[in-house]
Amino acid sequence: ERIYAGCFSDASAAKLRAALGAAATKLVAVPLDVCDDASVAAAAECVRVDLAHGANGAKGLVAVVQCAGMGYNGPAEFMDLSLYKLQMDVNFFGYVRVTQALMPLVRAGCAATGRRGRMIYTGTGGGVLTPVPPLLTAYMASKFAVEAFVRSFRVEMQLTHKPVDACIISPGFVKPTMLVENGLKLNERMWAACEERLGTTQARDEYGPLLDHFIEYSLA
Repeated sequence: ERIYAGCFSDASAAKLRAALGAAATKLVAVPLDVCDDASVAAAAECVRVDLAHGANGAKGLVAVVQCAGMGYNGPAEFMDLSLYKLQMDVNFFGYVRVTQALMPLVRAGCAATGRRGRMIYTGTGGGVLTPVPPLLTAYMASKFAVEAFVRSFRVEMQLTHKPVDACIISPGFVKPTMLVENGLKLNERMWAACEERLGTTQARDEYGPLLDHFIEYSLA
């Protein structure tokens, strides 16, 4: 068996190995930035080469679980377009990049092992069939895009008789969450971008109390 873990930083890779303990012998930490085409291609090549050299007895790649993500909060009328683009690049286009890079290995793994492949994506509890909170236009748009992608991709696999299943996991809101610390930093970045764009603190003055209320709920 072999587990390949795409890690954005060396610190994340070290933390993961420590958490796995003895099971870390099955782990290969692979440097990965889902927003970078070259990084994704290099990660896929790393997996291919390791499999070609025996990969701890593994015969092929049969499952990919994608969970890269981040979230910008902010008022739709003021939030800078660059933040929307970054949100989509991480939460949606990143998933597409990894899918396209690893699908050849998954198809080869299915053929080598006789097993069905699994492409698993992380959605959100605030999905298409649920209410959409205010100030989350960028984040929710990215997650809606993932859901549409997976639904369509799943049918493509079915209608072309490929032994690959695609599904999306949509966890609900978890409290307390370790994401709050990083989220607060992203909020400050968002307010700074709004102020630079507008030349005033109008965005924060009008929408700050609403975002503060959401943060209080997240921490409660």
